[in-house]
Amino acid sequence: MKNNHKQQKCSYGEVYLLNIGLTTSALADKTLSLFPFFLFSAFFQLLYFAKKHL
Repeated sequence: MKNNHKQQKCSYGEVYLLNIGLTTSALADKTLSLFPFFLFSAFFQLLYFAKKHL
């Protein structure tokens, strides 16, 4: 049972990542002019995460 739950969790994570990828590409296609903003937002979040944990 535990093994099954672990596999389920992994598949959920994969689906989550896939959804992020599809959403990102869709947003990039629709609003290419806003792509630098998305990039900056991601960079800012990464910087904040690094500051918080390092």
